[in-house]
Amino acid sequence: MADAWNQRIQMLGPDLAALAEWPTYSWESTDRYHKPYLAVDGQGRAYASDPSMYRVFVYAPTVSFRPPSATSARNFNRFGLPNGLAVDPTTGQLLVADADNQRVMLFPSVSAYQ
Repeated sequence: MADAWNQRIQMLGPDLAALAEWPTYSWESTDRYHKPYLAVDGQGRAYASDPSMYRVFVYAPTVSFRPPSATSARNFNRFGLPNGLAVDPTTGQLLVADADNQRVMLFPSVSAYQ
């Protein structure tokens, strides 16, 4: 669950009990277009966008890290506004909707970054 106003992500079990929680200190925007998006893969990793800071984070129950992203710029290497996430269940690839650059970016399985 992306809880923007409390600046955290919580992973909940079937009984809605919290299984894991990660702080997200940069989610401060009050703009409705800059709220985080969340996706979860088959391994239980949570992917969260941070549109205001132009980045995407990957969270696992014991560690947090992020795939390549950087500050805003209209080019092929950087996010303009990452405002949608999905994980391909067959390949584990992360798809990021980048609204300001009018594209969808595809990243290899997160295991490539470990």
